[in-house]
Amino acid sequence: MHAVVWPIALSAIGAVTLAGWIAAQPDAERASAGPVHVAAAGGGSLTWVLMGAVLITLRPRNVLGWLFLALGTFAAWQVGLAAYGGYGIVVARPSWPGADLAAAAGSVQFVPAVFATSTVVPAFYPNGHLVSRSSRRPVAAAGTAITLMILAMPFLRTY
Repeated sequence: MHAVVWPIALSAIGAVTLAGWIAAQPDAERASAGPVHVAAAGGGSLTWVLMGAVLITLRPRNVLGWLFLALGTFAAWQVGLAAYGGYGIVVARPSWPGADLAAAAGSVQFVPAVFATSTVVPAFYPNGHLVSRSSRRPVAAAGTAITLMILAMPFLRTY
């Protein structure tokens, strides 16, 4: 199981690196892929990824390490997919292949990072175990709500 930790971390680094490359392209800010956004969102997500990878390496049974790795990876991929999709649709001529699919996928990647950080992570803090048996239902409800948001968001009209 430990063999997947660093490849996952490298995929997150790759996604943020791609976003950084896109942010350096002409007119990138028109597609919301500006360098400030990529540096802030990408840097924050990679902090979570690396913190999770190190925690898993030191304490593989601690759920917090796996949560940090997963949430950081979702956030890093959101940055990469949104940059690729946004630039590929709005700026690039001709449009980049799969840009519309990347934009759709990127539009929901932020959900786990935003909502699990405030609901699921505190339930496992500080030792990686649920604080009490009574916290199982709220954690399950939060997980269900997050999953439903991920499934529903691509179908919502925002205009």
